Amino acid sequence: MTMLAVEEGGDGSSALSFSRDEFSDGGFSFQWGVEQVAEIRVEHYDTGDYEDVSGVRYVFQRVLESHPVESGSRFEMKFWSAPPDDFPEDFLVRKGTGFQLQGKELIECDTEALCTQLGGYTLGENAFALELSYPDAETGHLQLHAIREVPKP
Repeated sequence: MTMLAVEEGGDGSSALSFSRDEFSDGGFSFQWGVEQVAEIRVEHYDTGDYEDVSGVRYVFQRVLESHPVESGSRFEMKFWSAPPDDFPEDFLVRKGTGFQLQGKELIECDTEALCTQLGGYTLGENAFALELSYPDAETGHLQLHAIREVPKP
């Protein structure tokens, strides 16, 4: 559930990840199925005696481009193994014939077997990736097509 940031003209090798809500105070609004190019200002500051602080702050400026992703386009969402309690208890919850993601978006499974498989995972304990596609309509649900194990780093 992160946004990927790549420096303009960069090749993506030094991409940074940000949470989808990290820039909400500055007016940025995350939308499923919409690709947005945003201007982010980089501020450097003195960390004083704190060695474990980066000294860099990223500030949302404005959205430069925004366009819908083609319906049915597939993407991968990775869930890494993490220390206990890194994921909120309601982050990915079985709901009806699918799963609710962060209490908002609904994921429908291609098959009941996929839902059963996903239900067997514990966030943080298992490292896995979901192959999802964007819905056909604005009010539609994300569609789960496959689950893959992700090797631990």
